[in-house]
Amino acid sequence: MEASSSKKRRVAEEGRVFQEKWCEMYFFTCVNQKPVCLICNEAVAVMKEFKVKRHYESKHSKMDKYVGEARAEKCAELKGHLANQQLFFVKRQIENELCTKASYIVAEKIASQSKAFSDGEFIKECMEAVVQIICPEKSRIFTQVSLSRSTITRRVEDIAENLAMSLKKTAGDFVFFSVALDESTDITDTAQLAVFIRGVSANFEVT
Repeated sequence: MEASSSKKRRVAEEGRVFQEKWCEMYFFTCVNQKPVCLICNEAVAVMKEFKVKRHYESKHSKMDKYVGEARAEKCAELKGHLANQQLFFVKRQIENELCTKASYIVAEKIASQSKAFSDGEFIKECMEAVVQIICPEKSRIFTQVSLSRSTITRRVEDIAENLAMSLKKTAGDFVFFSVALDESTDITDTAQLAVFIRGVSANFEVT
């Protein structure tokens, strides 16, 4: 009985593992532990051969015209197309992350120098002008860096919130601390309150 149960488990486990033969048989590959059709890029929810086979037969039976070496070549061609698509999306994702990071860095510079948030748009114009001269092939990436007034405002708010949370966490470890307050009014006669805190942790770290 135990041997029979063990054999059934092995068969069940094999049924949930992608089989390389499915590539030429059904034009499928495995992406993130899911079987994905190389023809339409549709993923099948369950790693079962009958699911993969049903997808192929119901949607891509015309591919039966490829047999033998021609079928193997077609499979390799489709896998190459998928790899190029994945590389393209990864590259774009990296570019988007870099553009966002650059936007935050410029926002931090603007805020630290008490410049107008609208200056971000002028800075972008300068960046694009320089790029067109030095490395025009990179101009598309630089145009994606968002430095509009509304974007800079959001970035500064995010930075301020992050700093406040970091300071709150650090202040919780203070053994000794001092606080200073300074109140003033801006040009619109609106009251502004600045709070300064200085503290020492148990490890004699001064903040």
